[in-house]
Formats: sequence, C-alpha cells, structure tokens
Amino acid sequence: YHDVMDAQEVDWLQKPKALTKWTRCTAEGQTPLQRLTEPTEANWLIKGNNLLALYTLRAQFGGKVKLIYIDPPYNTKGDANTFLYNNHFNHSCWLVFMKNRLQAARGLLRDDGIIAVSIDDEEQAYIKVLMDEIFGRENFIGTIAVQSNPGGRDTSTFFATSHEYCLFYAKDKSIASIHSFKLTEEDKKKYIYEDKKGKYKLSLFKRGGGYSTPEERPNSIYPIYYKEDTNEFSLEEKKGYVKILPLDSSGTIRVWRQTPPSFWKLVNENDIVVKKGKNGYQIYKKDRLTEESSKKPKTIWSESKYSATTSGTMLLRKTMETTANVFSFPKSLHLLKDIISITTNLNDEDIILDFFAGSGTTGHAVMQLNQEDGGNRRFVLVEQMDYVERITRARLQKVLAGEGGGISQAVGWTGGGAFIYAELLAHNAKWAAQLAQANSFGALRTLWDKIQKQADLSYQLPENDYQRITDALQQEEGALADWKKCIRERLDANLYYVPYDEQKDVRYALSATEQELNKVLQGGGD
Repeated sequence: YHDVMDAQEVDWLQKPKALTKWTRCTAEGQTPLQRLTEPTEANWLIKGNNLLALYTLRAQFGGKVKLIYIDPPYNTKGDANTFLYNNHFNHSCWLVFMKNRLQAARGLLRDDGIIAVSIDDEEQAYIKVLMDEIFGRENFIGTIAVQSNPGGRDTSTFFATSHEYCLFYAKDKSIASIHSFKLTEEDKKKYIYEDKKGKYKLSLFKRGGGYSTPEERPNSIYPIYYKEDTNEFSLEEKKGYVKILPLDSSGTIRVWRQTPPSFWKLVNENDIVVKKGKNGYQIYKKDRLTEESSKKPKTIWSESKYSATTSGTMLLRKTMETTANVFSFPKSLHLLKDIISITTNLNDEDIILDFFAGSGTTGHAVMQLNQEDGGNRRFVLVEQMDYVERITRARLQKVLAGEGGGISQAVGWTGGGAFIYAELLAHNAKWAAQLAQANSFGALRTLWDKIQKQADLSYQLPENDYQRITDALQQEEGALADWKKCIRERLDANLYYVPYDEQKDVRYALSATEQELNKVLQGGGD
C-alpha cells in the first residue's frame, strides 16, 4: 500500500521492528532458538515486509554486506505476471517501491560492496536511471545479458524473448572488484601448444579495442626489431633485423600490451613468439595454463546452465521431491553461484543479502558454493509471502541435508550447518491478511468486531465513522470488496508490525527469550 505520510510517520515506519518465532533450522529439523551471540556470523531467513526488515537489520548489518542480489517483481504483463506476489504495479508506484528499498539497502553495503539486480526489458531502462541516482552513475560496473530462456518465450508478440539482465553497481567503484572465472574443461582445450613449461595458447602482443592508441598509452608504443634466422630481438635498429610496429588491419598505429621492461622479461622467459603471415610479422605472447588461469566475465552469459527452466524450475522440483510447479520462475542456481563467486571473497566470511528471496535460490547457491570452494560466506534472506515456510525454509533445510536435487550431490555436498528463521512480529498486518480471506458479510462482521477491540485503528477518523461501518455490515449494504478495502484503510499503517521499542507490551505476548534475542539483534548486548 502506498500512503502519504508526514515526516514523523516516516521516521516511525523506519524504526526497527520486533521479531518472533525465532527458530534454529538444521538438516535434522527445527528447534526454538534460545541464544544469539554474533548475528552477523549466522545465516538468516526472515519472513515479513522487506522494507521494514531492511530497517530492522541496520543495527547489526549496516555497512557489513559484501553483495546484495535481488530478483524483484519485473512489473511485466502476460505470462511473467504469474508470480505469487504482485508483479504488475503501476509504473510510478513500482519506481517508488523500488526506490525505497534500494535506498534502505545501500546503507547495508560495505564500502567495497556490490549490488546486482535482475530485471527484464519492461523496467530495465528505468531502474538503471534510478540506480544511477541512488548509487551514483560513476559507480555503475556493467550489465550482464543472461540467456535465461534459450527456447524463447513464444507468447511474445514480436520477438521470442530469451534473455533478461543483471545490473551491477558498486557502493564505491574505486575500491570494488570483480573476480575472474575459473577455466572450464572446454576453456582448457584452447591451450593447444606445449613446451617444456607446459601448455599454452597464443595471444596477440598488440593491443586492440579501447585504450590502444599511443595517445592513451604513450609508454607502450615502440618498434621491435626481429632477426628471424636467429630468433633474436632488439629495441634498437640493427642490420638484418626486421622492424615490427603494432599496426592494425587498416595500418593504424596501436600499442603493445606491455612496456619495454615487461617485453624483455617475456623474451627472457621464452614467452614471445613471432609468426610471418601475408600481412607481415605478428608478435604473440604465450598465455600459459596454470592452476591460477582464469577468464574475465563477459557481458553475455549464454551457457545452458543459466536456463531458468533446467537449473531453476526443474531443480527446485527435484529438490522438493515433487512434479508440481511449486514456484513460478525461480532463478538458475548456476546464475546465482557465478554472481556470488565473482563478487565475494573466498576467505573473508562475506555476507550476501537477498531481500526478494523467493524460493531461496540465493541461500542454496551460497551453501553449495561454500561446499565447493571451502568458503565461509553467509546469507541473509527476506521474503514476505506465506510460501516462505513451505518452500523457502523447506528447500534450505533439504540443501543442508544434502538433497540438492542431484546437483549438490554431484559436487559432494555432505550437508551440515544451520540458519536462523524468524518473522517480523505482525500486528495490524495479521488483520489485513484476515481481511483478504473474509468471503462473506458474516465473516466480515465477526472480523470487524475483533479488529475494533484488538487492532490499532487510525486516530484521524471520528468515532461515528466506525459505527457507520458496523451499521452497513449489519444491513449488508454495498459490495463486500468495498467494505474490506474500507476497513483495511482504517488500520494504522505504522503498526502493521510491532516496533522493537514496544516489544514489551503485554498485548504482543513476546516471551522473555524472544525479547532478549531482539535486544541482541538491535545491538543491546547478549
């Protein structure tokens, strides 16, 4: 709901909220959580409004999150609007919805942190401008085009849409970094040459593309002189030596990849090769295959593993041991693993936040990646919808037990570990949920009676307004949907969830243990 609020009400809304139903979840099951020491050293799954959850996490997680990944509502029409949450906002409301959450999320990022946002063509251009505003255009890292539907969406009117995007921004681009990918077996096949040192492939020593002109790199332009019969080099003109310049196919002067000292180092290590072709001599550098060999991520990810059907929907069904479509459009597990691997550090106990957690793919990816590379990353997931218990929580527990739909088992996942499950303590939110389920005037009359006694209603309305509703419900006047909406609007929006500083109110029946857990989460000490 999008209400107009004054500054005081906004401040109230942004106050941290109390959590309830604290549970420790493991492969073996669930037990009530009794003690919390270091919140940032645990994995988390929180149920509740994600904007309020972000405010609630500020005390402990502010400035500590290495990666934020979100897969928000795309605001699309048609087939992609079958999400279990509202995926068809009015455009301006969608932008406000996203702006509020992105602004709150930015404060949770580390200075070297990165945020990655999945989106499609419906709102990609607009969220790019919005993120330029919030994170700074100068902190834009790049956009990945992901082929998530290799067969194409045949319901598309003009083109069969087969891709979506992932936008990457840094909190501070000057200190952020993107890691390279490890080489696949297919990549290693490209190292077709071999000498005493091992396998290698050849790369042109001449630089092409951007930053390849003498004006841009004045220290990397120099003639190289080569004597073919003795395979000797010189940087000074000598008799019997051929002069080689870094010319492109049009004859334009470019630059070498390295400066003279680095060139001589390569020559002395026998890592420079010269070949003569129809356009003259070309100089190559040996790129050697080592344990550290890697490749820079490209801006198009088109491998079959990124298919949202094969590595998303089908994997989730296998993990949940069902043939039913338990969740619409889950992301590819491999997509999340690759995003996490290039943005987080193996040994730094990095925190990954996903506040549109959905079916829990991000948590699954964190656990499986840790198993593969020995990392100690942690996840913090937030999901508002009721499926969080039967799908998200259940999936994460199955992964802990090594039931990763075959893929986890294939990499030797042996289970272990735990995560904390908790819910924002609902007050008026529970009445709003019950309003949505009321399907008769009789049910609505009973619910309205409870709401007047137990809910917090807007103080701005006169008492006779409530009597008017009571009378209308008795007479069953008008449409049921209109009266449900009328009652919902009278619920105080600031008290949909219980503020942390009101958790001791006896109306909310929080146990002493839960109150102490909330205290620790808000930095009040153990």
